[in-house]
Amino acid sequence: MTKSASFVSKYWFARGYADRIMDLEAEAPKIEVNDYYEEITGVNIIEEYNLGYQEAQKDKVNHVI
Repeated sequence: MTKSASFVSKYWFARGYADRIMDLEAEAPKIEVNDYYEEITGVNIIEEYNLGYQEAQKDKVNHVI
């Protein structure tokens, strides 16, 4: 994974996490955007977004945040 791939992965995980913390409607990236990033960096940004969203949900349930 390149440095840019690591950044892309962290960004989309954090964005999903933040959307859940702020009780925003989950807006995962569009398929076209995902395909672009996956081709360039090898990162599935929809998956990263969903992982962040789910992690925040667990933290909210467990009163971590």
